[in-house]
Amino acid sequence: MVTPKQRAVFPLSPATCYLPPVVMVRLLTRWVPRRVSLFCVLMLVAPAFSQPIRRAATQRLTGTVLTPRGTPAVRADMRLTTSYNSVQTDETGQFVLETAPADRDYKLFILAADKKSGAVVTVKRRTHKIRIKLLPTCDVSGRALLAKNKPASGLQFFLYPSVDNRPVMLEGLSFCKADKAGRFMMTGLVPDLTYVASWFGRAGYNENYADGNRTFSVRGGVPVTFHVKRFVDHWKAPGNIGLSAGTRIKRLTNFCLDNDDKVLACDGGKSAIRVISLQDELLAVWPLGFSPEAISCREDGSTVVAGSGKIALLNKTGKIVRQAPLPAKTATSVGWSGEDIFVCVQKGTGYGIYRMDSKLGNQKLIIKGLRGCCNQMDFTARNGALYVAANSVDKIVKYDRDGRELDRFGPPPGKEKFGGCCEPKNVCFDSAGILYAAESDECRVKRFSPEGEYLGTVGTLHGIRGCVRVTIALTKDRSRLYMLDAGRSVLRVLRLPGTSVSV
Repeated sequence: MVTPKQRAVFPLSPATCYLPPVVMVRLLTRWVPRRVSLFCVLMLVAPAFSQPIRRAATQRLTGTVLTPRGTPAVRADMRLTTSYNSVQTDETGQFVLETAPADRDYKLFILAADKKSGAVVTVKRRTHKIRIKLLPTCDVSGRALLAKNKPASGLQFFLYPSVDNRPVMLEGLSFCKADKAGRFMMTGLVPDLTYVASWFGRAGYNENYADGNRTFSVRGGVPVTFHVKRFVDHWKAPGNIGLSAGTRIKRLTNFCLDNDDKVLACDGGKSAIRVISLQDELLAVWPLGFSPEAISCREDGSTVVAGSGKIALLNKTGKIVRQAPLPAKTATSVGWSGEDIFVCVQKGTGYGIYRMDSKLGNQKLIIKGLRGCCNQMDFTARNGALYVAANSVDKIVKYDRDGRELDRFGPPPGKEKFGGCCEPKNVCFDSAGILYAAESDECRVKRFSPEGEYLGTVGTLHGIRGCVRVTIALTKDRSRLYMLDAGRSVLRVLRLPGTSVSV
C-alpha cells in the first residue's frame, strides 16, 4: 500500500518527461496509486515520444565598426554570412545584432555605405561585444577570353562574395561588363575574400556566350582571367530540318522518311504534310483536312497518316485514297508490316494497338492496357512483329501480329541503361534491320538486334528537354539519324560513323 507520504515525494521534474517510457511506467506503478496511474502515464509518456523542438541558441551582439581611418563607419551594412537579415550601424558606428549564434563560432560580413571599405571577421561563441576595423576595398582588373585568347566582347556578369563555399546573401548584386577587348574592372572588393563571377547566356545580353562562372580570391588586386565559351545553338546547326522560311513549321507533331529519304513532316497547325528535302527545301504540301499526329511510309511508297480520330492512306503524290475513323481521337504511332497496318491510340489513361487491313478495314484491338508516360507510346513493326517502346517498364516489348508477347529486352545489367524515369520514348528500324531506341531524358540513342541483343549507344543530341516525343528515323545509307525536337518544331540531325552491323 502506498502511503500519502510516499506519494508526496514522487520525483516529478522536467527531466522525467524525457526518461525512457519503460522507466517511467515502472516509476509510476511504484509511486502512484492505481486509480491515477493511467492518467499520469498518458500525461508523462506522450512527451517522451515526441522530439522537443530546439530553437537555435542566439544572443545579442553589440559593438562598434570603424573605417580604416578609425572614424565611425556610419550606416555600414552588417550581416551573418549565412543570413539575409542585416543591421546597419548608427551615426556613431555602433550596432546591435539580436540573433547572433550563442553556441558556435560564426562570421560577419561588413561593407561600408560607400563600399570603399569592408571586412569579414570571425566571432568566437559567447562573445557579446566586439570592435571591428574595416579594411580598404580594392579594385581588380581582368579579361574575358574565348578560345585561342579571343576577347569575349561585351560579356556581362555579376559578382557576389562567398564564405566557406556559400554565397553571402546580399540584397543587390554587383554587375560588370567587359569592353570590346574583353577587359573589365571590378571595384569595391573586400581583400582576402573569395568572390564568384557568374554569367548567363541568352539572357537578353550575353547572346553569343554560354552560361559560366569563375571563383577567385582577392589577393592584392592581382588581375584575373575568365575563360568563356560560345553559345552553341544546337537546334540551328547546319543539317537540321525546318530552319528555312519555306520549311518552318509552327507545330511539328511528327515525321518519317520516305523511300527516297525525303522528310514527311506532320504540320499540326496547318493540317497538312510537308514534303522536305534533306537540304531543308520545301518540295510539296499535302493537305489533309485533319491534324496529323502519326505517320509512316510503306514499302510501296504509300503513306499512312493518323490523328484527330481519323486514319488515312495517301498515294505517292499525297492524295488521300482511303480514310477511316479511329476508335479514339488521339493517335500516338502508326506502322505497317506486309499487308497489315497498325495504329496506337490513347484511350483514357492507357493505350491500345489496333490492326487493320491494307484498306483500313477490319480494325481489331490486339494489344490493350499499355501504359505510357507523358502521353507517349510508340512502336515500330517488321517481319510480322511489333516492337513497343514500353516506357513505363523501361523495356522494349516484342509482340506478334495478334498481340501475343514474345519477348521484352533492354540494355543488359552492367551496361549503360535507359536514362530518365520512363524510357525509351521512340523506336525505329534502319535499312539493315537494326532497331534503334531513343530516350528523351538525355536524347541518347541505343541499338539492338531484332532478337534483343544490345549493340551499344549510337550517340546523343543536346538541347532537347522534357519528357517529350523524340521520334527518330535514319537515312537509307545509315549515315544520318534525325530526331524530332518538338519544342522548337525542327528535326535535329545526328551524323553517324560508318558501320558494318547488319542482320
